[in-house]
Amino acid sequence: MSTIKNFTISSFPIYSSEPISPFPPLSENSPEGRILIVEDNPDHREILKTRLTSLGYVCQETDDGHEGLCALSYSRFDLVMCDYQMPEMNGLQFIHTVRTTSGISIIPIIFMTAHSDPFFIDHAVSVGATATLVKPFSLENLKTALDRIWTMKRNS
Repeated sequence: MSTIKNFTISSFPIYSSEPISPFPPLSENSPEGRILIVEDNPDHREILKTRLTSLGYVCQETDDGHEGLCALSYSRFDLVMCDYQMPEMNGLQFIHTVRTTSGISIIPIIFMTAHSDPFFIDHAVSVGATATLVKPFSLENLKTALDRIWTMKRNS
């Protein structure tokens, strides 16, 4: 159970005229790269956040797909980086939900997985992944994927 703005989150719904975000707002002075990390492994999340922060991006983290969807409904992000293997909602399910949800369906998503099988990678793209990174990936591969996405966004 957690408390947010004097409301207690429990099994009972809370009704309010304004949405209450459990996520801290990101600075409005952030650069173009406001990235949501959806990754259940805390070590992987921290490594990715450290790498992205070193590149000048502002990051927010969630540890599962449901929390990631909640974050997307309350804050604006320029990109999502999503792991495949997560409890309750895997990365493919998360991507499918984002792609079928009005208001967030066009956000670029980098799908991260340990599966290097080309069939699996093609399936992730067919579900809606903008790019894929096979773990473990280098800082150089991460930068290349990010550069391609920003180039695609600027040209669209």
